[in-house]
Amino acid sequence: MTLLHGKGGSITWAGTAGFADEGSVTSWNVNVTLDTQEFTSMATTHKAFLAGFLDWTATVDVIWDGTDKMLTDLGDDNSGSYYDCKLEMVDGTHSLNGNAICVGATATTDKDDVIRLSYSFEGSGALGHTG
Repeated sequence: MTLLHGKGGSITWAGTAGFADEGSVTSWNVNVTLDTQEFTSMATTHKAFLAGFLDWTATVDVIWDGTDKMLTDLGDDNSGSYYDCKLEMVDGTHSLNGNAICVGATATTDKDDVIRLSYSFEGSGALGHTG
């Protein structure tokens, strides 16, 4: 079994003039789900489901460097622009990639920490894998 450590992970994205520096990423996650439709009849004792569409979302957490405009410019261009996201694991050997739209940005902080931003992405199309 191969184990992958997060310390070599990174994210890159294209078309992101408003985003914080890619080097300030502290964590990211990808969530892949499958829609299902139940078609259980009353004559059975177990539920039955049909597989539907795949869906994926991503969240990227960064340390705010003070220059990011995403919090105020989110959706200002009304273009529904897709960002070419590449989420890398370890040393660039393994990655997840796909087109996504940034659908949210949240700023958080407390008295004992720096300001952090969390970006939410909604995938559009397939999520690819290399490695």
